[in-house]
Amino acid sequence: SDLMTRHHTYPMICPNCNHTQDFLAYDSINISANPELKPLVMSTDLLSFHCENCGYDTFVNYGYLYHDPKRVFMVYYEPQPEKHVQIAHDLRTIYFREEGYVQRKAGYRFRIVPELRDLWEKIFIFEAGLDDRVIELLKYYLQATFLEQYPSAQVERVQFYVDGETGQKQFILMHEDDIVAFIAFDRDHYDLILERWGDRMTQHESNLQLMVNAEWVEKLVSEE
Repeated sequence: SDLMTRHHTYPMICPNCNHTQDFLAYDSINISANPELKPLVMSTDLLSFHCENCGYDTFVNYGYLYHDPKRVFMVYYEPQPEKHVQIAHDLRTIYFREEGYVQRKAGYRFRIVPELRDLWEKIFIFEAGLDDRVIELLKYYLQATFLEQYPSAQVERVQFYVDGETGQKQFILMHEDDIVAFIAFDRDHYDLILERWGDRMTQHESNLQLMVNAEWVEKLVSEE
């Protein structure tokens, strides 16, 4: 089916020595069927080209669908925003078609992300059994509170992260590529936000709320 792992190869010319070799690109990854691909997904390895002639390494940034049937979510990583409308259409088609009742009944979450770090974050969130909408609200509040306490600090974004070895959940406050602070995940705070915003979030068609990010939160909060 279209929800299994699919890939294709195409000839790629090394930008360094012009040697041509096959490059393997994934259209979709079903991580339950192919768990061995997980380390490639959670790094840049899946999108890396290594020339077997001169040893040159380069990054090949293409989009693909990440599908986790066990934890019932699909995240489409697409670095080209102009393709997002078509992808949204495709995901809605999967959801609303006749055999899509399986996904509807299971409560599948469908998301589209433009950055690799966003893909990794969604995987961390959903694997931890959390709601990414609540996490986005938490990030919004954490950033605001932190900047109130440290007015001279610069924070552009907050990333949710789960440490692979310890399993510890935390938020990383970032300025450009620098880490400004780590804040531990607080389950009580999460539950409070879920309680306070639950009804409002339900009104926003949750499973097909394809873009759940900082802009989504700002819109939600501004409507209050």
